[in-house]
Amino acid sequence: MEGKMMLRMGSPAPSIKVEDWLRGEPVSDFQPGKVYIVEFWATW
Repeated sequence: MEGKMMLRMGSPAPSIKVEDWLRGEPVSDFQPGKVYIVEFWATW
């Protein structure tokens, strides 16, 4: 699993790079105790 990261419940969120936001405002840092939903999809 080279290049992959294993996350567990409570692990710090990894940084992400987003070029285009469809809705909402960009998140500059994740705050403890808040829930963030990131949806990925494609039209393949």
